[in-house]
Amino acid sequence: MGKETIINSKSSNHEINDDNNHVHQSSSIDYEQNSDQSSSLLTNLLPIPPVSTGKRNDYLIWWDYFMSIAYIVSLRSKDPNTRVGACIVNDENRIVGLGYNGMPNNCSDDELPWFRTNDDPMQIKYLYVCHAEVNAILNKNSYDCKNCSIFVLLFPCNDCAKMIIQAGIKRIVYLSDRYSNDIKFKASRKLLVMAGIELIKYQPKQRQILIDFDQFIDK
Repeated sequence: MGKETIINSKSSNHEINDDNNHVHQSSSIDYEQNSDQSSSLLTNLLPIPPVSTGKRNDYLIWWDYFMSIAYIVSLRSKDPNTRVGACIVNDENRIVGLGYNGMPNNCSDDELPWFRTNDDPMQIKYLYVCHAEVNAILNKNSYDCKNCSIFVLLFPCNDCAKMIIQAGIKRIVYLSDRYSNDIKFKASRKLLVMAGIELIKYQPKQRQILIDFDQFIDK
């Protein structure tokens, strides 16, 4: 069965450590207290104070990085109400797929409707839009998405859940579950839990990220 977790990056080490961080395990040895040899050995086991290298400390941790990419990708969406981005990542922290919610290929987003409600049911966007998760899976640059994680701004709907399961994705990391009372999302959670997919509601370490192109543009 699947499990659901709430992760706060400020206090959790749940697979969000930077790749240069290492885990140290303490060990103990038996030694004779008055032995000079044992004292020397104990001294050699003491940790060496880290040397300052000048490395900046406010860099993006991996999961904040992937969620930021998902957000940036969402800015490509033409939807006036809901913009969602998805980022698929493998076990080596490599991005293998990106997607946002939009109209299918070769179908003009200037001619198809973006309305949430309309007197004419044919003028409602839900009949036409491809969701971010589906596009990310279809846009993959690898053989498959097996055992990958998908970072997405909103919890997936039931249709996206089916695609995620079929693609072999093992983990969903999302920011918001604002539609949790909607039957489509209740069905989605039921499917995902049944399929054993890990569900993580993520709270980023950096809640705001500034993109400032001016610092690189020649004046």
